[in-house]
Amino acid sequence: MKKIIFGVCVMVLGIVVSPVFAQTPTPSSTPSSSEGLVTCGGYNQPPCTYNDVIPTINNIINKGLMFIVIPILTILIIVGGFKMLTAAGNETKFKSGLDMIKGVAWGFGFALLAWIVVRTILSFLGLTTN
Repeated sequence: MKKIIFGVCVMVLGIVVSPVFAQTPTPSSTPSSSEGLVTCGGYNQPPCTYNDVIPTINNIINKGLMFIVIPILTILIIVGGFKMLTAAGNETKFKSGLDMIKGVAWGFGFALLAWIVVRTILSFLGLTTN
């Protein structure tokens, strides 16, 4: 049973993450300044300065949330739901799946709250790029 769950998780992860690799720009293309994590020092871009540190950190946080946290969130919710569906009347297994989904929701809520707090502080300091 664990092998089946692991196989399903690997397949879902592959499906969720594969578009990230499909959208990688080729070396011959001319990326705009909004692509990638670092918005300077690349092809047809100005050299990096100290003022580029905050936008780079902002890009890492935004893309980290988008391409790492959300796929993991989705997979864990699917695994928790699968545990609940296959409990077959076993209350401890059902509760385990429910607790997993609750934990994922709380964790994502804290991550989102931290992102909002950081964005708000940067906005008050005038350091946002948007």
